[in-house]
Amino acid sequence: MIRPRTCITMVIATTALLISCATNGLPAYDQRPYNHPITLVKAASPDYVINDYESFALYEAPLLVDESDLGNVRMGDCYARLYRTKDATYISLDYYTPENKWFYCFNSGKRIIDEETGDEYWIRNVENLPFDTCCFILGAKGRYVRFILEYPPLPKRVKKISFFTPGGPSRDTFDGSATRYGPFEVEKMRKKRTPGSSIKPRIIE
Repeated sequence: MIRPRTCITMVIATTALLISCATNGLPAYDQRPYNHPITLVKAASPDYVINDYESFALYEAPLLVDESDLGNVRMGDCYARLYRTKDATYISLDYYTPENKWFYCFNSGKRIIDEETGDEYWIRNVENLPFDTCCFILGAKGRYVRFILEYPPLPKRVKKISFFTPGGPSRDTFDGSATRYGPFEVEKMRKKRTPGSSIKPRIIE
């Protein structure tokens, strides 16, 4: 038999939990973000160099997303969103593509930094593309292209983070300077879902 005081305590605790969930609107973990393979049109030259466009790989049919589904944090030239799973932290980066042929490059030294402790979580993978090699994306003029980056899982205690990219090679149209964006609140970077909504973005054909 539960005594009245115990019942009151349980009701208060349950109510607090419900209010917290309603305010946050987020589950403990997210599904990993949707992605699909992109098509390699031409491989990078064995003699690839950043100053020679002709040596870049060519890809087409990237993941395109509608403006209504862009990441909820502006980070440099893109919009970012964080997905917290048990096994990894995923970051989606949505870039506007101004021309029919536009190049991208992802540094293997990218890392998430815990603002409180200084701990660093180094990037594991950028889906569909190699590290440290510029490539062209074709056929996405006027669209937002989404890239998915994978990092180690963030402990629950991590509340605020920054994103750091070390310096790298540069050329006349590409600045290889180091960058740091943030701090950002982890929970605000996560996708908020409503009942019946899907984690899968709308695809633009």
